[in-house]
Amino acid sequence: MRVNPLALFFISGQQSMIRSGVVAFSRASGALARRNVASIRKSAWGGIIATTTAGSTCQRPESAACLFARGGASAKLSTTSALNSAVAADVAETLDATAPVEVFRTDYKPLPHLVNKINMDFCIHDGKTTVTSELFIDPNPKADGVAGVGTDLVLDGDESCVKLLSVSVDGEELELGKDYTLEPQKLILKSPKAGTVLKTVVEIVPEENLQLSGLYKSGPMYCSQCEALGFRRITYYPDRPDNMAVFEKIRIEADEANYPVLLSNGNLMESGKVEGDSGRRRKPS
Repeated sequence: MRVNPLALFFISGQQSMIRSGVVAFSRASGALARRNVASIRKSAWGGIIATTTAGSTCQRPESAACLFARGGASAKLSTTSALNSAVAADVAETLDATAPVEVFRTDYKPLPHLVNKINMDFCIHDGKTTVTSELFIDPNPKADGVAGVGTDLVLDGDESCVKLLSVSVDGEELELGKDYTLEPQKLILKSPKAGTVLKTVVEIVPEENLQLSGLYKSGPMYCSQCEALGFRRITYYPDRPDNMAVFEKIRIEADEANYPVLLSNGNLMESGKVEGDSGRRRKPS
């Protein structure tokens, strides 16, 4: 997460203390998220400049950095400038490590395999949502060389929020390391055949998703945002604009009392109670 240079603190009245809230901005998701200053591992005062009302003074702990007052008041420097420099270095290192990777159009090459059709099932519970996906895979006739022959299928997925539970092809469970591998942000299926149906089951926690990208909970509602790179935060998929698939069937299951309205794209096929659980409702489309 890249922090907005305009970090916002809440200050009120005279003899103020900086509160523990800071607003951070994520360029990757375009979302605002509240961060606790304590998570930066150092005092919130270190390396931070605060502004107060004219003539007021701020109480400071011994680790306070520099505090400026509006209206021409002189700045008081604490004796912990070395600590401040260390804090600034830690923050800069953290930001560099989490900076988004730039991807250019020239970096793209035609995919050797395409997902032409997909079915999805969302089973929503408080604190956990299970997503089951069926991907129908065929060679890409526009791929370089012989389409799909002897080449691996690379699916995008954000392992920081997507927990892979199982992978199968045409009904047969796959073995990690033998049939597929996992790399940072990727699931790689080894040399799938034409007409392969890949089934994945993953677990996500929308309640903990603060990026507003993927499937997240906002107040009493579950919402999805898949552009531009949000779908990989829901399941493993070739998450790029040149793979246009038909979403043939989407099924949503949730607690009827808390979520009486289930809405997705497409025409409604059926809806009703979940068999064996009268308190839950399903809606395929």
